[in-house]
Amino acid sequence: MPAKPAIYLDANASAPLVPSVRAELTELLKSDATFPSNPSSAHAHGRESRRRIHEARDAVATSWRVRSDQITFTSSGTEANQTVIRSAIKAFSGRSPIWITSSVEHESVRGLVAALRRESVQVEILPVDFRGLISLTDLSHALANFQGRVALVSGLWVNNETGVISPVDSLIELCRKFGVPIHLDAAQAWGKLPLNLGTSGASHVTFSGHKIGALPGTGAIYSDFPLTHALVTGKQERGSRGGTENLLGIVSMGIAARSLVPEIYDRQLRGLRDEFESLIRARCMPVIVQGGEAARVANTSCLTFPGTRPDSLVPALDVLGFSVSTGSACMSGAAEPSAVLLAMGVSEADARASVRVSLHSEVTREDVLNLVEALVQVTVRLRPSTTRDPRSPLRSSAELA
Repeated sequence: MPAKPAIYLDANASAPLVPSVRAELTELLKSDATFPSNPSSAHAHGRESRRRIHEARDAVATSWRVRSDQITFTSSGTEANQTVIRSAIKAFSGRSPIWITSSVEHESVRGLVAALRRESVQVEILPVDFRGLISLTDLSHALANFQGRVALVSGLWVNNETGVISPVDSLIELCRKFGVPIHLDAAQAWGKLPLNLGTSGASHVTFSGHKIGALPGTGAIYSDFPLTHALVTGKQERGSRGGTENLLGIVSMGIAARSLVPEIYDRQLRGLRDEFESLIRARCMPVIVQGGEAARVANTSCLTFPGTRPDSLVPALDVLGFSVSTGSACMSGAAEPSAVLLAMGVSEADARASVRVSLHSEVTREDVLNLVEALVQVTVRLRPSTTRDPRSPLRSSAELA
């Protein structure tokens, strides 16, 4: 008998392909032997590829409520983030530019800090509170202290590890007050929250296609003014980046964008996530829901199980058939504890005793109940007896249902 397939609960790393993406791409590849052809070619096949890119760009623009000429496609959210940051610094007209960001950004943003400091860019990293949110007062003081020298403020719209939603309206208004452009990483917001970038006041917003069920290797930038820096120079994307476009990926992103209905997404997953956390609190004490005191997107739970053997939960759950993560997929191979949790004041031991569960639309209540049972099993096994809670007896999914 074949092994039961693992239950995938790591949608924040990469969401499963949207069914319409799979169906439309399969049909397209079957019906057109010349697809994908090079969109830069002048012949009919090249024009057809360009048409499909324009179609995808229009679908993405509609999803964000912006003009299609304000969108630049990239190879990933990482490229999108780093292109925006370097572009803003290059475009800065004053001397000694300053970049302000936070201690809980995605690795693709945090990874630029050391490189930019070597290039004589002053980087100011704002701390966060126990919820993972920066203080608006801290940001206001930084903008006032460095007035006239700040090239860009970068922040996360939704934290990829905890699901915590930043007060983006307040951040945008504060930056507007000081005349400073703001960049928001919205990779985890797209499809989960209603977006209206055209009236948001944000200067740059970055996205990743595979977070909404498109193919990996696709990203996009919304910008209210032209980008001035390209990681690779070339004539693609109106001269803002180089290299033949990832036609399949871009088309898939347009298809996925048309399928997004954030209100339905929230209604489908919030109750399931909340039930999961309630059961875990009742059965796996002690447990901490990181960011649980803040507004969060509907699908994300970051759970800490104090006293659990370090770095043991994810492999133990994997053996039982559940795919979860320790946080950012870009750091999954690293031995270090989550930088996000450490920045929130979590101890190193507790950061190493944490898992992220990120649901998607194909997850069932049975999947969640089975995960609860698995977590009860592994936490009992991986904790010393002194930290186990006596209220955590093993029970079946049928009893919970």
